[in-house]
Amino acid sequence: MPLPRIAILTNHPLSAPLIAGLGERLESVPVAVMDQEALVRGALDLLGASPPLYPLSQSGLPWSEALARWLREIAAEALWVISFPHLLPPEILALPPAGCWNFHLGQLPRYRGPDPVFWEIVNGEAAGALAIHRMESGFDTGPVFRSYPVPIGERDTSGTHLRALEAACLKGGLDLLEEADSTALSSSVREQDRETAKFWPRPSLEDQIVRWELMSATRIDRLTRACNPYLNGAKASFNGEIFQLLVTRPAATRSALPPGSVINSSSSEVGLVCAQGSVLNLHTIGTRDGLFAAGDWARRQRLAKGKRLLP
Repeated sequence: MPLPRIAILTNHPLSAPLIAGLGERLESVPVAVMDQEALVRGALDLLGASPPLYPLSQSGLPWSEALARWLREIAAEALWVISFPHLLPPEILALPPAGCWNFHLGQLPRYRGPDPVFWEIVNGEAAGALAIHRMESGFDTGPVFRSYPVPIGERDTSGTHLRALEAACLKGGLDLLEEADSTALSSSVREQDRETAKFWPRPSLEDQIVRWELMSATRIDRLTRACNPYLNGAKASFNGEIFQLLVTRPAATRSALPPGSVINSSSSEVGLVCAQGSVLNLHTIGTRDGLFAAGDWARRQRLAKGKRLLP
């Protein structure tokens, strides 16, 4: 049986390996992007792939109307969605006869929502996942075709974990392609467990703020890695100015000083007290003036031992 005509909807360069891999097996892989055409095209160029790209934001129509028109024009029989920022309306979901399939970059059903990687890292999960599911009108609902666990390393950031998810997307896409016949797929999917389902919202600014008195060093380190690089680091303030924590590491020592206190400073790091006396070593920070080694920044701010990082 011939394979269905597959179209890709994405807005992130991590989709490039999958698109390139499909291009080696299919005659054509048309791709629609929202507004990140340059980033997606650049990632594809690095892989030597040049599929046709359709930028929805340049169509002059609302994105959903532009997408519907494009799907009809190319006679798409299946739509695969990877890191697209909007929920597809029912009229779009009904267009491809072989269905719309979402490559969700987190565990399902425990991590529904637009940024599961952030929350998985913040919550200290040992692994994330790529979960491919048939799309329904709800956010990340619909039966799952297959889930591919992807470990979250002790020092992984959102960026490094997303890089690992690229390989899972390629593997999952090729598996989905092998079972592209809708009859075979119907017997392969499983319904999501409603009892364990949870929706996690897009991280707000409030979710990115460090609270020295409430968060342990481990928790702040997870938050820092979850915010790196796409949210530009976890946020803290000193003397009325915001700075970003970019590279941190929990220390083995403990301190009786109040949370937010400096316990040591060298040219490369600053030790800061967190909740329950835990200590966080701060290595790299960002300010409106640029990126700095934490020790250099501390000297400029006259952050001596015992001084507290107060807003």
